[in-house]
Amino acid sequence: MSLDGIMVVAINSDLNKNLIDGRIDKIYQVDNHLITLLIRNNNYNYKLLISSHPQFSRVNITDKKFNNPLKAPDFCMLLRKYLIRGKIVSIEQPDFERILNIEVILHKNKYNLFVEIMGKYSNIILVDQDGIVLDSIKRVTEDISRERQLYPGIKYKFPPKQDKSNPLLINKEDYYNRIDSNFTQSSYKAIMYNFRGIGPYSAREIVFRAGL
Repeated sequence: MSLDGIMVVAINSDLNKNLIDGRIDKIYQVDNHLITLLIRNNNYNYKLLISSHPQFSRVNITDKKFNNPLKAPDFCMLLRKYLIRGKIVSIEQPDFERILNIEVILHKNKYNLFVEIMGKYSNIILVDQDGIVLDSIKRVTEDISRERQLYPGIKYKFPPKQDKSNPLLINKEDYYNRIDSNFTQSSYKAIMYNFRGIGPYSAREIVFRAGL
C-alpha cells in the first residue's frame, strides 16, 4: 500500500513529536535506496529509516537492525560530512505533498534533507542553505528526465504539481466547484482526482465515512 499525503501527515506528526531538537549521531546507507539516521533526543536513541525504494518508499522510526556495508557509499559519506552532530530544528510536509523536509543546523549552517515518497520517483536529496543540491541518492540528469533534474550543483525544485487543490486550504464553496455535478465516475475518484495527497484507499475511506 503506497503512502499518500494523509499518511505523510501522520508520519510527520510522529517525527515532530520524537525528533525535533534531536542530534544526529550516526548515518548509515544500507543499500542503494535505504539510509538510517541515529538521532539522540530526550536521553533516547531513535533510528530513523528513510527509503527511496520504487515500491517500498517510506519514512519511519524503527528498531530493526541492518547489516551495514563495511565501506560507506559516497552519498552516505556526504550526509555524514554535512549532517553528523547537526540538530534537527524542523520537519515539515510542504503543501500536503508526499514530501518531508528535514531541516538541520550544523555550525550555524542550514541543510535540508528532502525525502520524496513518490513510488518509482522516490528520492532523498540533500540541499544547502542556498537551495543548491549537494547530492541525491538517485541522480536525475536531463537524459533521464527533461522536466526535472537532481544532481550536485543544480537548484532544488519541488516536483511538478498536479492540477489538484490542497484539501487543507479549501472551503465548502471551492469544494463544490471542484466536484462538478456532471462528474460521472465513482465518488471516491471525484475526491482522488480533485484533491492533492489523497490516494485511492484514503478516498474510499472518506466516502465510506461520509455514508455515500
